[in-house]
Amino acid sequence: DDVDISNEVIPDTSSSDEEDGELGPRIRKTPGKFKDFVTGKRMQEAIEAEEALHNALHNLAVFVSGDDPKTFEEAQKLDVWRK
Repeated sequence: DDVDISNEVIPDTSSSDEEDGELGPRIRKTPGKFKDFVTGKRMQEAIEAEEALHNALHNLAVFVSGDDPKTFEEAQKLDVWRK
């Protein structure tokens, strides 16, 4: 059992936290296997952005009329399109 302990950090035993019996807050890290996934706050932001885009496109569809000419010849006949 050759275990490399050269980089092992040994906490100072004279710490006041240990005397009180309380530990400090745990440092949380996302496991490496989840680096390709969007989770937590970023996931919520992505959902909200998608909903905002959907609502904007829906509003655009409501304001766009279907009366616009489909071809140049149709547009040429209308005064509004000649200006």
